[in-house]
Parts: sequence; C-alpha cells; structure tokens
Amino acid sequence: DNKIKEISENLPAMYDLLPTQKYYDAKGSYIKIIDQGDFSSLNTTVQDLNYQEAAEFLTEDHHLNSLAAANAENLHIPTFDDFDMRSAGVDVYAINGCKTATIGKITEKRFKNIFGQQFTEYQNIKYALGDGTVPLESATNLPINQENKYYALAADHGRMLSQDGIRQQIVNIVSGSSLLSHGDIITQNIDDCQLNGKAISVFSPVDIFTADQYGNRLGLAEDGSVINEIPGASFDVLGEHKFMYLPNDSGQVYEIHMKGTGGGTFTVKAQDIINGQIIKTEVFSNLPVTE
Repeated sequence: DNKIKEISENLPAMYDLLPTQKYYDAKGSYIKIIDQGDFSSLNTTVQDLNYQEAAEFLTEDHHLNSLAAANAENLHIPTFDDFDMRSAGVDVYAINGCKTATIGKITEKRFKNIFGQQFTEYQNIKYALGDGTVPLESATNLPINQENKYYALAADHGRMLSQDGIRQQIVNIVSGSSLLSHGDIITQNIDDCQLNGKAISVFSPVDIFTADQYGNRLGLAEDGSVINEIPGASFDVLGEHKFMYLPNDSGQVYEIHMKGTGGGTFTVKAQDIINGQIIKTEVFSNLPVTE
C-alpha cells in the first residue's frame, strides 16, 4: 500500500481518475478543511472546497504533480467524458459495485502548536455507495441501456472480475448462457444499493481489528497492509487515524479488538448509518491508553 502511494504521486493514470468538474457538479464538495489557526486562535474556519480549490489542495497544499493534474484536466473534455460507445456500434453492459462503503468525502483538520509548527490530521470520512474504490455516481455515468445495467452488492474493486456472482454474470452476457448469479449478489434494481451499518473512527494511538462470525477479517496486518475480507466493509488509514465501515443489514455479528500503540489518550467515534444517512453518533473521548 505504501509503495503504491509513493508511485501514484507521479503516475498520470492516477490523476486521470480524479473527480472531474462534472462529478463535482453532481455530488458537490468532496474535501472539507477545518483550520484552527495557531495555538491561541479562537477563529476556527470550516470550508467545503469547490472543484478548483480541491485541485489546488492537491497540487499546492500537498505538493503533488501539477503537470499530471493539468494533463488530466485536458483529458476530461465533453467529447471524451460524454462519448457514447453505442454510437460506434458497441453493445455496452455495466456491472457496478454499489453496496460497498467507498470514500465520498474527507475532512482535513489543520492546526499549529505553541511553537508555530503546522500539523494536519484527517478527522472524518463520509462514506458513499460504490465498490470500495469507485463511487457509484462515477461508475454509472456511462450512457448504457437500462436493461444492460447490473449492480454487484458485495463488490471488492480489485477482485470484481473473479468474484462469485459477477464472473457468472459476465459469462452469461458474453455467451448467452444462464449460469446462476444469485439474486443476493447481482441485481438490476438500484434501490437494492444502500449503506446500512456502522462507521467507526479510531483516533490514535490505537489499532483496531475486526472479524465477523464467519472468520472474515478487517484491519491492519503486521506489515502495515490492509486486510479486508468482509463483504461490503471498508477500512481506511489516513495519517495516524483509522476509519472502518461495517455493514449490519444481513445479520452480521462482529468481534472488535483494539490494541494500544503508544501512551496517552485516544478517541473512538461510532456512527449508525441507515440508507446512507447518519442517524446516530457516539463519541468516547480522552480514553487512557498504553502499549
């Protein structure tokens, strides 16, 4: 994960896949900044970045590749983004992951200590429908006949082509066969795509690890890589903080372990999500922790 992060800073394709102006127009801001100023300041500012400000957030605030960002902007012209492959005689189908928690918005908090040193931490993730990587709003943007749209309810972006249910549906489309693809895995009803579960945020110094009743695991491995075996779940690490989403609309039962990684205090935030909306938030702050 860390090596891909390093490579991606100068990988043109990564910039080509950034949210476009069209995505922003449809979904709104995907980056929020909370700036607390210096140690003595009482003037905290909160800002939802617009599309141009989000681009500057990457290239100016975080010093990423401005040339790659500009080339991506030049790529996403209407004749490219709105091209209808059906006009070229292509019979287009889509199988979109739709019920796996996917990063939809992040919140970056900025503050200075008493010595004037600038610090940044990530305070919140807002989850959206998707396949764990691509938001559903982006995946469904292609012009496709309604009868050719399918939705995968347990999608994992990096494994979708070989996942049970999806691969059978691909064979059915290509060969006209009728392999069973299971209604609880593949659907053509977008209303089946909902987030119902619990989002848990852990603010350091603590690691968190989860397993469901079937032994599927979610969390950090000893080498620092992410393990995610739970269908529909998500696990993200931003800086020193960990963010997880656990679906609970199919009778899932979870066992959660937390392990101290240092001394001091930590905070846990738990949110109940129904139909993608946060209906309840609990925050447990300043809990003592040691290794």
